[in-house]
Amino acid sequence: MAFRALLRLSLVHLVALVISPGHDYHWYRKGRAGYCTHKMGNSPATDVDNSGHLIPDPRTADRGSYNIFCTFMVVMHGHIKIN
Repeated sequence: MAFRALLRLSLVHLVALVISPGHDYHWYRKGRAGYCTHKMGNSPATDVDNSGHLIPDPRTADRGSYNIFCTFMVVMHGHIKIN
């Protein structure tokens, strides 16, 4: 099955990894509406960047100190659980 079809069927998530050098790492996840969401610490998940703009592509979003974009990855839905 083609990658885009898997995304449409919600069988996989497209995620992006970014780094704040010497401090932390952070994940973004592409949603069904075509925008990425992310969650900082204990705050609720959001679909806007540090400038309040929707995130179509985390590579071009205002990520603050998370200025190193590492990669996109595909994660199978339901196969990874974080407690």
